Amino acid sequence: MTSAIENTIIADYTEALSNGNVVLESQLTESCCSDAYGAQYLKNIPKRIIEANFGCGNPTKYVRAGDVVLDLGSGAGLNCYVAAQIAGSNGAVFGIDINPSMLQIAREEAKAFQKATDSAPLRFYQASASNLKIDQELAEERLRTEPCADWASWKNFEQFISDSSQSKPLIDSQSVDLVISNCVINLVGETEKQNVFAEIYRVLKPGGRFAISDNVSDIAIPEELKRDTKLWSACYSGVLQEQEFYKQLQEVGLTGIKIEARNDASTKRIGSVRFYSVTVTGTKPEVQNGKSVTVIYRGPGLELTGDSGRVYKRGVPTEVASQDAYLSTDDALYVVEGSQPVKPKSCCS
Repeated sequence: MTSAIENTIIADYTEALSNGNVVLESQLTESCCSDAYGAQYLKNIPKRIIEANFGCGNPTKYVRAGDVVLDLGSGAGLNCYVAAQIAGSNGAVFGIDINPSMLQIAREEAKAFQKATDSAPLRFYQASASNLKIDQELAEERLRTEPCADWASWKNFEQFISDSSQSKPLIDSQSVDLVISNCVINLVGETEKQNVFAEIYRVLKPGGRFAISDNVSDIAIPEELKRDTKLWSACYSGVLQEQEFYKQLQEVGLTGIKIEARNDASTKRIGSVRFYSVTVTGTKPEVQNGKSVTVIYRGPGLELTGDSGRVYKRGVPTEVASQDAYLSTDDALYVVEGSQPVKPKSCCS
């Protein structure tokens, strides 16, 4: 159910957890320097979860109260445990990861954590970030109970997977308020990355958000570096070139892409390639339902171009394109009704 590179990564991270893989840990520490999480959240989280964090940013900053949150590549669960406290009891947090060792840690601590905090329910599943419809544990259980001994049984298994993904997807379409991920997409196989972004789009509600922290590079990764599996596990060999990273997010329909943090302090050079971490946010466009929104761009520039390519000129009322719905909440834009500004409430009314 997993690719060769995924199996290598699982083995490397499991070794780092159990035996102290010095090479892997030193590379991860240098490359993935996590932003500080709030002490008020960390004090409630078991030490073993905090110590098993291999992130390169802090996407939990963008969680809101009541959010349904999905963490892609949740590992031992640190980001989920923080997100659950922010989302609160009216929210829900789901973590998915392909590594059973990491999932075991996350699951073992969840019950006691939830008893001690007023947090969102936590659920952890074994699944790939590139296919959020399939629960890998259920698929593997099917293989144990009905092994594929011949071509016919293999076709039956394929049909089971297909039927399950359609009738009972692990993560339903349009069911998530916020997708987060912390230094994980670079670990996904090169040909699977676009599937990850497409799955983010699928599971988000209209108007839903994403916050991704990941490593990127200044130039495309050379082929010889891609073949280095240790550097792949250490968050280097599988990264996207920075502009390609943003392009792939936009190509699946995600909009309002904003660079929230660009951590040059974590820069590492391997050969001709520079690596550093970024945190990026954005949205899935709202469904307009025939309701148009008109805005005036405030400036200071002459104009602003949206993801749709539409140009919003300073001082000129312009209807917002559907792909640019995120702009209606931008401080640089003034929302109007038709061509007349909406009169704000005064302090005396």
